[in-house]
Amino acid sequence: MFCTAPGLGRRRLALAGSVSALCGRIVRSSWPLPTGEPSLELDALESHIGRELPVEAKAILAVHNGQKSTDTASRIEYATPCLHTLSFLSTTLIQELWDFWNDLLDAPDADELQDMGDVFPAAAGKVKPLYFSPGWIPLWSDPVRNDGIGLDLDPDRNGTYGQIINFGRDEKRHFLCAPDYTTLLHILLEEVLTGAWPATEIASQSPDGTWTDLPWFGDPDDHFFNALYSRFEARQHSNAHSNKTDESGGSGPAENPTRFR
Repeated sequence: MFCTAPGLGRRRLALAGSVSALCGRIVRSSWPLPTGEPSLELDALESHIGRELPVEAKAILAVHNGQKSTDTASRIEYATPCLHTLSFLSTTLIQELWDFWNDLLDAPDADELQDMGDVFPAAAGKVKPLYFSPGWIPLWSDPVRNDGIGLDLDPDRNGTYGQIINFGRDEKRHFLCAPDYTTLLHILLEEVLTGAWPATEIASQSPDGTWTDLPWFGDPDDHFFNALYSRFEARQHSNAHSNKTDESGGSGPAENPTRFR
């Protein structure tokens, strides 16, 4: 079992309630979040993936177990993403997407796929330079692409169990989105408060070929991956600046890391 101090546990549970309220505000009433069943579904998920989820991840899923309607790359329900450009996955969909990625490791070209994985320099030694690891657990998924944000339960030598990373078909180069799920949720709340993700619409083509405008958040050409990378880049800039200050006894320009997109 994962242990935590009583005060920290209460803070995480309170944060879970805050995010639940947030989701209730930003998702239209026709897409309510169903109540989770942690005693059954969480146990089944942990048994299936062979790893125990961090306590804060279980706390969130125990309060709200994903969206009622959810779009992923393999599932089209014409749903509105609960989060900024990302679908909030249920335990069932977490397992479904994990199975999809994990099955790729049994393919004949698995070694070639793994060689396609990479990390940004500032994440070297913290995130393994792989295409996918069975220890990467999707939490939020792009509604169209096979890309997501999730838990890293297989960190590299200097990483942290439960850190949040990007991965997927178009997210082969990984960075640290957040040190843990709790911090990721704080980032989500901060992004909402900035007003950068207003209610908008995005054009979507139905199976009969007609186009429909569906509810969306923010600029349809932007993505929450970019917002997370910008924060990652800012952290590296700040760290580099601090290191230069410590070494020289004064301030100096910090090196700009590689741009994400």
